[in-house]
Amino acid sequence: DHCFYQGHAAEIPNSVVTLSTCSGLRGLLQLENVSYGIEPLVSSATYEHIVYQIKDNKIDFSPIAENYSTTQLTDKSYKIFVKSE
Repeated sequence: DHCFYQGHAAEIPNSVVTLSTCSGLRGLLQLENVSYGIEPLVSSATYEHIVYQIKDNKIDFSPIAENYSTTQLTDKSYKIFVKSE
């Protein structure tokens, strides 16, 4: 199965995107010196995922999602390009 992907964000120098679709969408995004994780919500019956910021190797849920249902939007958009390994 080809379920591991690695790539970069368009127009973001030195960005790294690593994703797995083996059991839900999981991955790590390094964008402009900020790291984000994405993974499925275990408690969700509708395949929702959480995106969270990683600071100093510690997970910080507060800037990205609140109570797993309200998403904070930012004014930046990224185009993510991935390639199958």
